[in-house]
Amino acid sequence: MRVADYIMDRLVQLQIKQIFFLPGGGAMHLNDALAARQEDIEPVVCLHEQACGIAAEAAGKLLSAPSACLVTSGPGATNVLTATLGAWLDSTPVVVISG
Repeated sequence: MRVADYIMDRLVQLQIKQIFFLPGGGAMHLNDALAARQEDIEPVVCLHEQACGIAAEAAGKLLSAPSACLVTSGPGATNVLTATLGAWLDSTPVVVISG
């Protein structure tokens, strides 16, 4: 089993229903694992990493359940920091994964 597959299985165990993501080179294995788990997690493609984080934060608040976002490494990780801090400050259940 690949680490990427394990991560997606773990998200299913955490009862995460949606993952907001932006495909990128640093997260390609994670994107591939997400495609293999589409029956359990709904992938929602966003146009910017910040949008991924904000959407995951909003979903966590609206659903009162964990949500997740998946972005690539490097600039993708820094673009999601504002939403990550917002979720942390509001104790919103969001899992942020950066390839």
